[in-house]
Amino acid sequence: MKRTTHGTRAAFRAANRTVLALAAVTVALFAGLISCASGSGDEQSGPTEIVMTVDDSHFRPALELSAPATIRVDYGDGSAPFVLSAEAGARELADRVFADGPGEHEVTLVVTPWSALSVLNLGFRAGDGGNNTTATDVPEIAFHPPTTASGYENPWYQPSEAEMRSYVGTVTAIAGLQAATHLMAFCCERQAIETVDCSNMTRLRSLEAYYSQIKSHSFQNCPALRRCCLESTGANRSWRIEAGARVEDRSLDLRDSPLLQDIRGTGDDHDLLRIHPAALGTLWHLCKMFNRDMDAIQIGSEAPAALDLTRFTALRECWIMESPVIDEVEFVGGSIHSMWLNACGIRAIDIRDNENLDEILAPSNPIETITISNCPGLRRIDLRNCGLDQTEVDYVLAYMDALEVVSGTEYPFTVALEDGNAAPSATGASHAAALRARNWTITTN
Repeated sequence: MKRTTHGTRAAFRAANRTVLALAAVTVALFAGLISCASGSGDEQSGPTEIVMTVDDSHFRPALELSAPATIRVDYGDGSAPFVLSAEAGARELADRVFADGPGEHEVTLVVTPWSALSVLNLGFRAGDGGNNTTATDVPEIAFHPPTTASGYENPWYQPSEAEMRSYVGTVTAIAGLQAATHLMAFCCERQAIETVDCSNMTRLRSLEAYYSQIKSHSFQNCPALRRCCLESTGANRSWRIEAGARVEDRSLDLRDSPLLQDIRGTGDDHDLLRIHPAALGTLWHLCKMFNRDMDAIQIGSEAPAALDLTRFTALRECWIMESPVIDEVEFVGGSIHSMWLNACGIRAIDIRDNENLDEILAPSNPIETITISNCPGLRRIDLRNCGLDQTEVDYVLAYMDALEVVSGTEYPFTVALEDGNAAPSATGASHAAALRARNWTITTN
């Protein structure tokens, strides 16, 4: 297909939105058939090809196959389609320079059988952790760009947006992901894609969209989803198809994913998080920092309410700073390891019997009461500017002193109680002195 000229983009995209809306309705009506697609993936109701809009001079995607398959790519540049018979495994396609020059091209991908395609990779360097933990329950995804590429040998190196798109090509839109009936992961780190429709992808386990430009999304009927990484994308809209109509709001709607384990959504603009009740027992990482309009969470069909951490049994990392979704923190006898709660509007903290708790950072909250007991692993506590009176300041210092832990000197353990809190009493000051003698960094008024 000849590339779309810039003068016709608006018309094309308007038409494309209509087609996508109709396709979404069709997919919703046949969701059951999709989830029961044959092992060959040849018989399916829904999209039969994946279409990627690339606005660049070249394109270099990567795929991972779970079985031998035939890959067919039409680059939309007037040349003959590229066809490859490939064995199972990760495969980076050769960098394709568009034959008719730079511009917008509709690149069409078909894999036969579709059931062989497990990962579609338009950019992945394990941004924000990637799927590098067994808790995420997603097979390891190959880097793209790989560490074997010149300039990317360091496995910890994170390409910039310009570097990622220079290597892969700039992808501005994608449609038809449902064609890949066994797709486990879709990766588009730092890409220009603004909308991702994962609805009715019943085997999808991971979305890797770190620092992409995604603004709207659908995860309707995604029962296998484990990890949703929309980190720093500015995502702000979720939609579902209900009674044939598109229903849209500003939530992150993950209520169809009972196995959810990992949410990454800092710097997005949701006002509500929706999760499945079963995810209360599987979610280990909750990161929704700087969602300043998010004041509620919805569990299943319950009414939206403040975040109640007592209901989460697997949570290890709760990072929600500057998201006013919680007013009281109570976490007793859990698996929590790290809590970042800066400026959430919290009035009370109760953390007891958390043997794995390493840090609690909650500065700039109007805290009235704090309770800490049996948290032997606590090594970092930040309660600056919380309006604590002298009794509360002394209480925190006494508790930390009672741990009798000696800190290392290169990276000392810390207790921060300055700025807007009362000064400690003579007794509190003696606890602070004892901690400093064990190499802790203690700051008070």
